[in-house]
Amino acid sequence: MQRGEIRIHNETISSFDNYLVSRGIPLPPGRVTEPSQVSIVEADGRAVPCEGRVLQRRPDGSIEWLLADYLTSLAPDEKKSLFIELKPNPRKPVEHAVEVVESADAVTVRNGITELVLGRAGSLIRRLVIDGKEVIAPDSLVDLEVVDPDGKVYRASVSPGYEVTIEHANRLRATIKISGKHQARDGSTFLDFDLRFTLTANRADVKLMHTFTCREAQTGIIEVKAMRLVVPTTMAPTARKLVRQSHHGQGYFPRPVTIDENIEVVASSVNDINHYPRDYKYANWACSLCAITRASAKTGCTIPSTSSRRAARNSAPTIPPAVCARFIPGWAGNSLI
Repeated sequence: MQRGEIRIHNETISSFDNYLVSRGIPLPPGRVTEPSQVSIVEADGRAVPCEGRVLQRRPDGSIEWLLADYLTSLAPDEKKSLFIELKPNPRKPVEHAVEVVESADAVTVRNGITELVLGRAGSLIRRLVIDGKEVIAPDSLVDLEVVDPDGKVYRASVSPGYEVTIEHANRLRATIKISGKHQARDGSTFLDFDLRFTLTANRADVKLMHTFTCREAQTGIIEVKAMRLVVPTTMAPTARKLVRQSHHGQGYFPRPVTIDENIEVVASSVNDINHYPRDYKYANWACSLCAITRASAKTGCTIPSTSSRRAARNSAPTIPPAVCARFIPGWAGNSLI
């Protein structure tokens, strides 16, 4: 192998600048021993910003699989090819490289556009600044909450602390994972969680991925009423919310939606959400899945996380097919997404 091809197709009508792609690349035996010996170039031979990490080596020490992060730009509906070359990586500079800084009580990830400070206890996010504007202030409490069927609330912030892990870090991408347990004020715990925050070079947005794990001692069905990610922000009460709907209509196409009201998003096969418990029946489950949002006490936003009334032990919840939303005008003054 002298050159490998990576084919990319932007199937959307949007353009993407500084779009980060992460891909595993197989390499020929005995040819590459260090990630710096691999470059990714455009069709005209121009190198793109690229960083690699070894996933697997052969017995002879050569790299068998390399995880490559690289930046590229895509026009609407563009098809393009990038090429893998076995030559020294020129490490093309990027204007806003990612940097991770650890301290005793926090981990900071920044790129010159966005700065995100993650706590090891208490508030999950200590501070978020985007384009010089403080979006989450140091005195805010960003929290994960789980509610059991009896209404008992378990919070991440009540636990003694979190395990914060730098899962991936280079100048193009950093992923930080916060792991912990939801704990009630009486000391009892319910469900484990992982939150992954990813920041990439030259971009202001932060990707957030939430995972919950059921390790409860009891067997059979584990009932969950709600899960909430509560994020107080500095947004004004009159701020309009922009939500990206991943799938809309029978065509399942994505669309941005601008919303004045606060909304509650519910995954449901029942169109009449107000009578959801009465009308919904699925494998003898009642209220199987509800992503319920909650207004923060101060102006802020709550990002709903999928939750289940009944989730099988050590498995993901069963998700009914349709997604509906209802507006809650009584929550005016708080920004819920």
